[in-house]
Amino acid sequence: MNKSLSILLAAICLFVFYSFLKVPANGATEVEKMLTRYVTEKGYHVVSHEKTVHTYLLQREMLTKLPDMATWGLLNVDPMPYIGKTISIHRLTVTGHPLDQFPNSLGSTSISLYVCDGHIIGGTSLPVTKELLMGIPYSLDGKTLEEVTQQSFPKWRNDWNDNFKGAP
Repeated sequence: MNKSLSILLAAICLFVFYSFLKVPANGATEVEKMLTRYVTEKGYHVVSHEKTVHTYLLQREMLTKLPDMATWGLLNVDPMPYIGKTISIHRLTVTGHPLDQFPNSLGSTSISLYVCDGHIIGGTSLPVTKELLMGIPYSLDGKTLEEVTQQSFPKWRNDWNDNFKGAP
């Protein structure tokens, strides 16, 4: 009787624990569903989720140094409302993306989506290749910083720094 009670209690505890995880029957969390919906609406097919790859508190100083300044430039949103807030980066691998055709691409693209307060604020992308790529990523839709901003990098950097190196 004592063993049966222990098994029953363990089963109840597991049920309660898993119900708090908000994991639906198909195995996708609510965040994964939101991310999938977002990239699917852009025409991409999700191959895999890598979960949350990085979480940080956005600080104004970060916006004046590479790579953060360029990344936030690619997001094409005003970063000011997000200063002092927690940003989480979620990585997915997708197909059907323009960078799938990148030289030496393995036919898929890694997308990093930036989430704050439960909302996607933008993303970046990199082609998946055999060798690690270094440098500034591309915009979510595969454009360079120069294409997104319609400025040369030195001009954009000067303008950006004028905005974010000043007084808060």
